[in-house]
Amino acid sequence: MAQKREIFGWAMYDFANSAFATSIMGVVFQVYFTQEVAKNADLWGMKIPAISLWGYTVSAAMLVVLLTAPALGAIADFSGQKKKFLLVYWLLGCVFTGLLFLVTPGRYLLGMGLFFIALVGFAGGNAFYNAFLPELADEKHLGRVSGLGQGLGYVGGGLCLMLNLVMIQKPAWFGLSGGNHLAVRTSFVVVAGWFMLFALPTFLLVRERASEVALFPAGKGYLAAGYGRVFDTIRQVRRYPELARFLVAFFLFMEGVETVIVMAAALGAEVLQMPSEELIKVYLLVQAVAVVGAIGFGYLADRWGNRNSIAVTLVIWCGLIVYAYFIRTPGEYWLMGVGVGVVVGGTQACSRSMVALMTPREHHAEVFGFFAMAGKAASVVGPFVMAVMTQWLNPRAGILSLSAFIILGLLVTLKVNESKGYRESQPTPAEQTGNS
Repeated sequence: MAQKREIFGWAMYDFANSAFATSIMGVVFQVYFTQEVAKNADLWGMKIPAISLWGYTVSAAMLVVLLTAPALGAIADFSGQKKKFLLVYWLLGCVFTGLLFLVTPGRYLLGMGLFFIALVGFAGGNAFYNAFLPELADEKHLGRVSGLGQGLGYVGGGLCLMLNLVMIQKPAWFGLSGGNHLAVRTSFVVVAGWFMLFALPTFLLVRERASEVALFPAGKGYLAAGYGRVFDTIRQVRRYPELARFLVAFFLFMEGVETVIVMAAALGAEVLQMPSEELIKVYLLVQAVAVVGAIGFGYLADRWGNRNSIAVTLVIWCGLIVYAYFIRTPGEYWLMGVGVGVVVGGTQACSRSMVALMTPREHHAEVFGFFAMAGKAASVVGPFVMAVMTQWLNPRAGILSLSAFIILGLLVTLKVNESKGYRESQPTPAEQTGNS
């Protein structure tokens, strides 16, 4: 297990980038975009609901991450330069988040474009950030280290969101006028600064370990080598059937989970007509509860196993999605927020630990590329389905359909043998002899 300072440095990236997850994806920019920027959007002569435009933009950005994450993960394995790739995506996310300040009401195309690039930076960087986890903790401590990162993430995201709430409610305290949504737009710059500042410990404290992979293929560029290795991994995935089975399960249940995360605030604003300040407060409640949930489920995963812990969270998710269909009042929305907070961090932290446990060490970055791909593929399909359902039916019909994905994911998860998956990831006696 790595030194505590290095684990702290790694976890601080969660603390930093969660400001984007809460303030940009979660509530402030999402509500601002759907209620003000794209309220009367007319795209090529077609009236499209703002929620649908939001969903389509999220889907498009996640599609880019989906197509690039596996190759970039493989490249990182070959080069042993995960930190450098993380640096590029981090800077991309920070810069374009700050540029969201330029988005004023009616400039929905500019908002979609800038948010698209910022989201690619945020989501793409997670593949390399996650790939450090199995290098920092052994199998006995994966759950709690992953839970620590997830928990710190919710603390960071919550604190930044709280700062932005105060600035939006009391703009004069910050020397801002109330006109042209200046305080709201300034909050995007705050998020960019937060993301940049608090991620610095990651780059200063986490060391890049020597790569233990095969030599770089002669005569090939990084792109060809990267995709070539991806296809090799696909062909050899039968060597790790439990890992493969869990990645399928992860894709299925994240269809529902990710869509709830990226669409919840817009639903509250559009369906229940809740003001942005109240939605921010609900999100703060989610963050506070999620800190306990992420750390708690991390410890439970070390005692019960990751699979069983994930299964518990999925049962709760099913109940929450069905409950969301029937919500009619802001008070009921608040209650749903408590439930989401309990399970959201646990689902993600336990899933990350599960993948790390069942992944051969020499394929860490590559497999976490696949892990990111599975999660982001869900972020392609889920929000897209939600956007279509909203455009042609209504948001309630869209939210209820997500329960089917959660149920399917749960059924596949229960078929995963965690202990067997760990054994499959270990080198054979012949391989151990060859490496000695």
